[in-house]
Amino acid sequence: MATMTETNKKFINLSKLDVAKRELEHAIKLFFNHGDFVIIHLSVCAAEEILSGIGKSSHITSMKSEMGKYIKPEKLEYVQKKLNEPYNFFKHANNDPDKLLAFNPESSEFNIWDSINMYQELTSEITGIMSAFRIWFNIKHKDILIGPTSEEVESFKKAVEGISLEDRGFFLEAADKLESQRTTGNKS
Repeated sequence: MATMTETNKKFINLSKLDVAKRELEHAIKLFFNHGDFVIIHLSVCAAEEILSGIGKSSHITSMKSEMGKYIKPEKLEYVQKKLNEPYNFFKHANNDPDKLLAFNPESSEFNIWDSINMYQELTSEITGIMSAFRIWFNIKHKDILIGPTSEEVESFKKAVEGISLEDRGFFLEAADKLESQRTTGNKS
């Protein structure tokens, strides 16, 4: 690992998409490792914000931005405020330094899922860790998702029989295998 000195500064060029990908993948790794739910939420919301901004020019939208189709106009601002409340709470203390937040860590799962979908639409890429999370999410939330079972869930149907969704280590191992397959093209 290179060290930075006054005479030899090293820089890494990062695009907004690079940053969003790193934040998203790190949030997923933390999630599968039962990491801190505040850090998971902050990381994924930061990624989601970047992806949403990049997506605007391509007409790629987040689930949150599509709510106007499903929420009464007079309630839309209230719902958006509630959805953004945890992220804003975790970042700011200007107006409410003594406020307490009733936070449901499960909400981060939906932010991760939404971010993966936007990332894939923007890049036509889905990494191993993103695929593993999507499989986990699709299995956990199969009762609320619309449409047929995804191809990813089908490919894992036999493998996940008897696997607990709480066995997140299984999904981390699957992520490594999926990433290896993606990068080498080897399906074995």
